[in-house]
Amino acid sequence: MKKLFIYALGLVMLMPLFHACSDEPGNGGYTGTNKVYLTVKNEAVITENDTTPLAVTVELTTACEENIQLTFEILDDEQGVLRLEGNPVAIAAGEKQATFEVVSNNQNLLTEEVRFRIAMSTFPQDLQLDQALEVVVRPNPAMPQLTEDQKALIEGYKTKFGIDLNEWLGVVNCKTTVHSPADGYLQPFVEAFTREIKGYSIITLSEEATADVPVLKMTYNPLGLTEYLYWVLRQETVEDAEYFANPDEEYNPSKLRFMKILEWNKDSKETFSMTLDGISLEMNGQTANVNFTGTTINVYEEEIVTVPFVYEFSAYGREQELLAEGNAELQELVSYGITANPQNYLFYSTIGEDYWEMPENYIVPKATLDFEKGTLNFEFVFDHTNAGGYSRVYVEYSI
Repeated sequence: MKKLFIYALGLVMLMPLFHACSDEPGNGGYTGTNKVYLTVKNEAVITENDTTPLAVTVELTTACEENIQLTFEILDDEQGVLRLEGNPVAIAAGEKQATFEVVSNNQNLLTEEVRFRIAMSTFPQDLQLDQALEVVVRPNPAMPQLTEDQKALIEGYKTKFGIDLNEWLGVVNCKTTVHSPADGYLQPFVEAFTREIKGYSIITLSEEATADVPVLKMTYNPLGLTEYLYWVLRQETVEDAEYFANPDEEYNPSKLRFMKILEWNKDSKETFSMTLDGISLEMNGQTANVNFTGTTINVYEEEIVTVPFVYEFSAYGREQELLAEGNAELQELVSYGITANPQNYLFYSTIGEDYWEMPENYIVPKATLDFEKGTLNFEFVFDHTNAGGYSRVYVEYSI
């Protein structure tokens, strides 16, 4: 089980009768700074109507000699979108871990994605604390409404193919597994890792559907990858302090100017979403071969095979608006190849063949829907600008 470690920024409250940990010799042999970490199992993401709590583990570098109590708070949540349960958190002497939960208040207040930070209230001098844990809260996704023509197509599929496509429309749970290779050029991708993501997508009948070919569209969290791909995009851009976001103005003047013009940085509040259309079904009895790839033009103006996600990214939206207004400085920077366009960083190479010539990482993209078993499975690869090869992706939907 891989943990995502996010350092806790903020403050720790100690009860008057309790003593903080010490970094003096004799405390288990550890003499360095005692830090506090917040750990989540997968992604720190909640949809506002979720009833499942987000479990957070509090972990110390080294155990304390006496009991301590830490009090957490949600920053900038004036509307009370979230609450914390199991807070304050008590960590017994000799122990290093405890847990609390982040829970949605199910108030249906949000119309766009919001990012809240979980911090602490006070801290003693002998604990060093870093960043807050960022929790993404998404508004309840809109459920697409079928037109009368689409309803007629679905009735036609019952007669023609003996399938009820209604079973696959709406909210469908999925499990997505990403195997990222080693040897990437950025620190998060130097070592190989596996990320398992449990979530759901919203599926509807595409406007591309015909009487002979059912076609689906994923309008929310397609293939369960939205948050993961946004994380990759951030690592390639604003989180990359070595190259893209290197703060040295002498070394990195152009990208710093670009980020300043867009007011885009690792702390700016952005929104990111994806859709996937054109998922066509080749029916064969109660199963279907699923075609979900398409073509696009990459940064080198070459046609490549890809998964044709449509991205909506607020920083790129601002870029497009400023370009339309004729911002000359931004136009110059974009001409250098600097952009916030997710397509320039994600699915960088073709997935239709082994561009990397690393067969241990490559798989031919394919997908199958089994109406009898109630399963829809995808497998494919993708890479990104500073990857060390293809990541392999496996997606399992079930009803």
